[in-house]
Amino acid sequence: MIGEGRNKRIKETREKARTIYRNIFPPELGRNLRPLGPEHSPFPIRKEPPEDAEYSREEKEVFDEIFPESPVDNDCLQDLSKASGDYQIVILNECPSLYPSHPGQLDKIADAVGRPPIESEILAEEFPWKFDRCAWYRPIHYHGDAFGIFIRRSCVMRQAKGIARRVDPDKLNMSNMDAALYCQLGAAVCLLLHEFYHHKAESFGIRLSVAGIHQRNMVPYAYYHQNVYRQLMKTGSDDLIEESLANAYAYRQLIQIPYKTILPPEILLATRANLKASFRMQPPGYRRAGHFLSSRAFREGEYILQQQMLEGTPHTRGHHNRWESAPDMLRSVFLVREVPVYMVP
Repeated sequence: MIGEGRNKRIKETREKARTIYRNIFPPELGRNLRPLGPEHSPFPIRKEPPEDAEYSREEKEVFDEIFPESPVDNDCLQDLSKASGDYQIVILNECPSLYPSHPGQLDKIADAVGRPPIESEILAEEFPWKFDRCAWYRPIHYHGDAFGIFIRRSCVMRQAKGIARRVDPDKLNMSNMDAALYCQLGAAVCLLLHEFYHHKAESFGIRLSVAGIHQRNMVPYAYYHQNVYRQLMKTGSDDLIEESLANAYAYRQLIQIPYKTILPPEILLATRANLKASFRMQPPGYRRAGHFLSSRAFREGEYILQQQMLEGTPHTRGHHNRWESAPDMLRSVFLVREVPVYMVP
């Protein structure tokens, strides 16, 4: 029965996404509004993960403590949260990609627990990445019901090692191997929350489209990505506020339920410390997250993002503070537990 409920929820999510896509591009607009497909996406289209990802039997058994198989016909359907019945991440791709890429990976994370971070090692080993390379969001605008969040397992492992180094071993009430598993979970949640914020940004674009706002025969979200997001990413500008807000959102949400109940306190502290330390090492557009950690600064940052998407320009002319009168415009269309999440190598 549990499996039937989850399958029903997945079906309902995809049906809702198809309805949203139809409402963004209603037939009555005909040629006046260009529909979008995956080929128009500003994000790279990645190949499906290989089926031959290797992992040891011992590591699989330990990893299953955090990623247990759910009781459904599809062996690959996973539940990321036996710690919280309200928080579920659906993994729909091949099961092997959930696990370490080679034996000993989990041991390396466990060995790093409590070992003080050395900045030269961190720069060389843990932060040669950008969030859009470690994880990415496939928007409904471009992929319809095939939307979702993709997280690279290799990045989870790398960031888990950084989290482990910031764990205080004197406060641990578990083995280093169990701590390593929770460090992986913390790393995965950080990437998940960052990408989920992009879904929230798209949700605002969906509302603009449903309200009938269009820009040069393009829906606002697509126009924004072409003329704001993509251009700022290309030039390496810190005006790419969406990425900084996504980083700040992940940091802020970690202390909210259910995340603070899923992660043990010492792992939660280390996860937030590792995420915050990464901000200054990230590229332009991402690295300003520290400016948006307070509630007021985060709220004002969101007003700027909304105005950027409305006007389709990075340097807005309107008064962005007027969005204070519309506080729910960035509310996500789907809850975090409803968005399909894929773990890839």
